Amino acid sequence: MRSGSEGHREESYEINRIVCFNNEQGYIECNCMNFTKVGILCSHCLLVLNARYVDKVPDQYVVKRWCKRIKDGEFNVMEKYGCQQLMVCSSVWKSQMMRKMNSLIIVSQLNQKERANCEKYFNKLKELM
Repeated sequence: MRSGSEGHREESYEINRIVCFNNEQGYIECNCMNFTKVGILCSHCLLVLNARYVDKVPDQYVVKRWCKRIKDGEFNVMEKYGCQQLMVCSSVWKSQMMRKMNSLIIVSQLNQKERANCEKYFNKLKELM
């Protein structure tokens, strides 16, 4: 029978993160891909912004869903603050689209004509893709 200390190896793992930053274009990206996956800038990017004395997060990294008055139906909040481009990560976009499609399905489920329209336009969308 082995004791608890036998066979236990101490291993250290080192993970390096590479952050690409261009202040003129307002571009920052980390190889952890946190913004692409989750829609939130990672601590690595925030540390680089802080180290480069950037006092404002570039507009394309301020996601619409994190804005103060977005729940009040004020969808032009970002435009009011001067953001030209909105960047939504793929998982958030997928969830938003699924909600929209689900609401269409629910509205049309009890009417045969509306069901046919859903099928028709879904097939048209498939062809466009």
